[in-house]
Amino acid sequence: IEEHRAVREAAGLFDVSHMGEFEARGKEAGAFVHKLVTNNVRKLEVGGVLYAAMCREEGGIVDDLTVYRLGEERYMAVVNAANIEKDWDWMVSHHAEDCAFENVSDRIGLLALQGPKAESILGKLI
Repeated sequence: IEEHRAVREAAGLFDVSHMGEFEARGKEAGAFVHKLVTNNVRKLEVGGVLYAAMCREEGGIVDDLTVYRLGEERYMAVVNAANIEKDWDWMVSHHAEDCAFENVSDRIGLLALQGPKAESILGKLI
């Protein structure tokens, strides 16, 4: 209970390295990622992040995910750990754009600083 309270009132650091990370790079990377998700990737600025869903053409949700714009022509999709293989297969089956698309899950570690004081704590470090 103390740990829960600490995160709700201050902040907590979580290792979320089990999540899946897929990277799209190249001139058409933005168009590719935009086609996959329900949110507007085109308005995402470098350094920005958005939450979205991937939906099947016939209806229904494939998964929810977050999309980060890491550079002008570089995006990263972070997917749920339990769905890495399923999400990868679905995304690859829709990959037609001229961009590199790679599963980098085994090379990425993720830490999540969460809670109402997370921003001020992180601000002191960067």
